[in-house]
Amino acid sequence: MSTLCSPSPKSAKQKHFRADIQALRAFAVLAVLVNHLSPARLPGGYVGVDIFFVISGFLITFPITRELSTKGKINLGAFYARRIRRLLPAAILVIISSLSLMFFFMPARLWLGNIHEGLASIFYGENIYLFLQSRDYHASNQQVSLFQHYWSLSVEEQFYLVWPLLLLTGFVITHLLFRKFFLSSGKSEDRARQEVGWIGPLFFVSLATIASFIYALFYGEMYPKEAYFFTPIRAWEFALGALIAILVQALQIHHFTWLPKLEDDTIDGKKLLLARYIFSIIGWTMILVSLWSIDEHSIFPGPITLLPTLGAAFVILAGVQTHHAPFNFIWRFYPIRLTGDISYSIYLWHWPLMLLLPYIVGTDHPRLSKIGFVVVVYLLAVLTKFGIEDKGMQWNYWRTSTSRSFILMCLMLVVSLGSGWGLQKYTHYQLSLAANPSYILDSKHCQDPRINSGSICAKTNTPLLSTTIRPSELYSIPDVRQHVIYDVSSPTESYYYKLLATNPQQAASPENPWLNFTPEPQKKDISKPAKRVLIAGDSHSEEYLNAIIPWAVKRHWNLEIFRSSGCPLQPAEYTVSTQDESYRKRCESGQIKLDELLAKNKYDLIIYRAELRMEPITSPLSPNVDLTAEALRKRFETFLASSKQLLVLADTPRNSLPSSDKSLRSPACLDIYRDTPQKCKLPRKVALPPDLAVTVAKELAVQAGKVDGRYPRVATVDVNDVFCDESFCYAAAGGIQFFYDAGHISRTSAHKISPLLQKRGEAALGLP
Repeated sequence: MSTLCSPSPKSAKQKHFRADIQALRAFAVLAVLVNHLSPARLPGGYVGVDIFFVISGFLITFPITRELSTKGKINLGAFYARRIRRLLPAAILVIISSLSLMFFFMPARLWLGNIHEGLASIFYGENIYLFLQSRDYHASNQQVSLFQHYWSLSVEEQFYLVWPLLLLTGFVITHLLFRKFFLSSGKSEDRARQEVGWIGPLFFVSLATIASFIYALFYGEMYPKEAYFFTPIRAWEFALGALIAILVQALQIHHFTWLPKLEDDTIDGKKLLLARYIFSIIGWTMILVSLWSIDEHSIFPGPITLLPTLGAAFVILAGVQTHHAPFNFIWRFYPIRLTGDISYSIYLWHWPLMLLLPYIVGTDHPRLSKIGFVVVVYLLAVLTKFGIEDKGMQWNYWRTSTSRSFILMCLMLVVSLGSGWGLQKYTHYQLSLAANPSYILDSKHCQDPRINSGSICAKTNTPLLSTTIRPSELYSIPDVRQHVIYDVSSPTESYYYKLLATNPQQAASPENPWLNFTPEPQKKDISKPAKRVLIAGDSHSEEYLNAIIPWAVKRHWNLEIFRSSGCPLQPAEYTVSTQDESYRKRCESGQIKLDELLAKNKYDLIIYRAELRMEPITSPLSPNVDLTAEALRKRFETFLASSKQLLVLADTPRNSLPSSDKSLRSPACLDIYRDTPQKCKLPRKVALPPDLAVTVAKELAVQAGKVDGRYPRVATVDVNDVFCDESFCYAAAGGIQFFYDAGHISRTSAHKISPLLQKRGEAALGLP
C-alpha cells in the first residue's frame, strides 16, 4: 500500500501519499534487480529487501495502531482479507507462469526442485523450506530455483500474521491498566484510549525489536546461511519501521509536529524543516554506503544490517506528519513514482525471468539481452500492477466481503496445489522413462570422455545425453544422512553400481562418518585375506568410489570409507577458515574421530582425496594464516604411521567459478548449451589451479622411501588429462557430462576413468 490509511477515498489517498516512501520502494527494487543481474557492480544491492521490511513495518503498523486508538479494536478478518487481495493474485500468477515456462524450456531434471519450492511459495513457506535446507542465498554455484526470491514474501506474510495480534495484546493490557486512572481525572474514554493506547504497543514492539536483534547477532554468527531466511531474526527490521509509526502517532496525539505547514516562516519552522532535510540526507547516505560496504561475505543479517535499515527509518521519519516530505520535487518524478508503484510486481517477475532467459533464448546473458530483460520485466510488472494487483483490490465481489476473500483464497490455493501435484507426478513419470541405461550406453553414441585421446569424439559438439532427463546423475554421491552400501557383486549387470540404503541408525554423519564394506571378488576361489584399504577425505574422495570399486574388486580389497563432507580432515590442532561455527565443529569432530580410527587400526593402503581450494586451513592461534601445507604434511605423516602406503589423488577441475569470475560462465551452462557443450570450457588456469595435496605428497615421497625395498610409501595419481587439455578444461565431451554439480564428477565419469585410474595407480604404487 502506498498510503497511511485506507485507499478507498481518493482525497485521503492524495492527502497521505508519501512520495519519499515510493522512492524508497523504487530504489530498493532497483538495487535488488542490479545485484541479481550483476553482483560485482552492486554487491550490497540485496539490502533492498531489508529496506522493504522497514517500509512494511511502518505502513502496516500505522493504520492498525490508529484503528486501536480510535475504535479500541482491530477487525482482524478485514485486515487479513486486504492482505490476501493485495498480494496473493499476483504472487500466484507469477508462480503458475514460471512453472509453465519451466515446463517448456528447462531440462526436466530441474523440474522437481522448482515444483517443490513453487508449492512452498504458494503457501508462503519458502523461507522455511530454504532454512531447513541450509540454503546459502549468496552461493553462486548451487542450482537455485525460480522461486527462491519468495523467501522475503514468506517472511513478510508470516509477520503480517502475527503482528496485529502483538499490537492488540499491548493495547489491551495498557487500556486495562490506565483506563480507570484517566476516567477518574475527568477525561472521556475515547480521549483516554488515545492518550495511553500507544504505550502498550510501543513497549511490546520495543521488546520485540531488541530481542530479535540480539537473537540475530548470535544466531547469524553461528549459522549465517540459515539465519538469512529465518523469520524471528528478521522481525526487528519490521519492528524498526513499526516503532516510527507508533512514535509518530504518539507525537500527533500530544500535539507535537515536525512541521505542520511548509509556509510557516518562523525561526522554529525553518529549524524543523532543516532538521527533516538533514534526517533525509543522512538516511539516503547510509543506504547508499551500504550498497558497496556490504557484500556476500558480510555477516548478514548482523550489526551491519543497521546501515540500510536505520537509513530507511531516517528517510521515513523525515517525511512523517505531512505529505510534503523532503525532496518531494525529485521523488514525484514520474519514472521514480511508477517504479515505486510497480515495485512488488518487478520483484515477483525479475527472478524467474532472469533464470529462464538463458533457456528461452539459448544463450547466456549478453549485455543487450539484459537491457531487453529489464524492458520485459517492466512491461510485465505494469500489466500485473494495473491488471491484477489493482483489479484484485477494486473488484467489488470480494472487496466488499471478507468471507468471499477467504473462500477465493482457498480456491486459488487448492487449484495451485492440485496443479503442482499433477505436474510433480508427470515429472516423476518422465524421469522414469529417461533412466534407461541401455539408451545411455547405446553403442551408436560416442562415449569416450577423454577429449584429448585422439578418438573420434575429441573436441566434438556431440549432444549431451546426460544433460537431458537423467535423475541418476543428480544424486551420484549418497546423502550423508544415509548408511550406504555399494553392491558390486555383479558389476556388469548395470551401468551404475546400485546404492542400497540400509540400517539408517548407522548413518554416515559427523557422529559416524565411517563405513566399512568388502566388495565381492570377481573370482570365488581367492584364499588370501582381503587387504585393508581406507579411503579418507571429503566428498571429493567419495565421488571417486565408482572408479575405485572395480579396482577393489580386482585386487580383493576390504574398503573402509572415512568421509566428512566439506572437511579436508586436517589434524585436530588445525581448523578450516570459515565463519560458520557449526561447520567448524563438524570438521573438528571428524578430525578427532579419524585420529581415533588411525590409532586403533593398521592398513595396507590409505587413499586420500579432498578439495582444498575453498577452505584454507588455519589454526586457532593463527586464524588469518594459511597453514594448509603444514597441516597436510602432518596428516599424511599420521596416515603413514598407520598404513604401509599412501596414495594421494589429484583433485578434479572446478566446474564452478569463484564469485569474482561469475561472468566467465553461467553455472547452468550445460543446460543452456546442450547441443554445443564445448562452449562451456574454462581456461585451465581457472578450472585447475595447482593441487597443494599433490605437491606436499611429492615432497613427502622423497623422505618416506620404499616398503620392503620395492613399493613406494607415498604415491600420487593425476587423471585430469581426461577432463583438460593444455589450454582448457571441459564440462563435457562425446555425450558425457563430466560433472553432476558445481564441484563433483558424475558417476558416469567415475565409471569411465576407472581403468585409467587402476593403470596409473598400480604403476605409482608399484603393485605387481
